[in-house]
Amino acid sequence: MIKNNKGFSIVELLAVILISSIIIWPLMTTLVGNVEVNRLIQDRRSSVAIATSALYGVEKMNWDAIDGLVTAPDYYVMIDSTTCGLLAAEDKILCDEIFASIFNNLTLDEDHYQIYFYDFYLDENTVHQSLINDGDIKQKVRDDISAIDSQYLIDEESDLLRVSVWAQYSDDPVKVYVISGVILK
Repeated sequence: MIKNNKGFSIVELLAVILISSIIIWPLMTTLVGNVEVNRLIQDRRSSVAIATSALYGVEKMNWDAIDGLVTAPDYYVMIDSTTCGLLAAEDKILCDEIFASIFNNLTLDEDHYQIYFYDFYLDENTVHQSLINDGDIKQKVRDDISAIDSQYLIDEESDLLRVSVWAQYSDDPVKVYVISGVILK
């Protein structure tokens, strides 16, 4: 009897497929996870660039007009792409440009990108606590306000305004970036 040894049996092929699947499965899940992490990192970098450019942009706005909006009872003003109309005409154009920023194909809408202005010196008893407890201010911005050193919690007029730029660059999971600065009159 002559034996034909020119191919693989079906059992051998199934064994190879099973072993290959066992080896490839963890590699593929790791690759997919790395792609997601890379997207989050890229979106964070893009949101940092957008927020940083916003800080540079608000330096060029009319300080007196913004300071006039930061009044009681709220003690702050929030600007987003839908509220640029609160500003003077020349500032509205700059505001529209700030909120139209695109970086690495990341664009942020009014629900994901906001700028908060408030006084540099805060009254410790009223203003500081009211800002921290204001539910209309995003939580990360309130955390930023609560971290203000107590030496700046005095009731004093100044030519300084604090600026906090809030950007949410991911919805699932929720990822937020906040950058703060100061603008001088």
